[in-house]
Amino acid sequence: MFKFLLEKQNQNQEFSALKGESLKAFIKKEADYRKVDIDSNIITFLISTFGSNTWGIATELERWSL
Repeated sequence: MFKFLLEKQNQNQEFSALKGESLKAFIKKEADYRKVDIDSNIITFLISTFGSNTWGIATELERWSL
């Protein structure tokens, strides 16, 4: 019945955590997308609170946009 699952090889892809300027650029992009006005202090706060947890950062910015 589920033979197709055995026939097709699974693929996965690993992504390294964002850090430094890449993480800051991600935060700015997500904030712009959600129309949330942020400055460098807020970016520092988000990084100190969530580290490189991009899901947590995006979720927090989404909450702020409501």
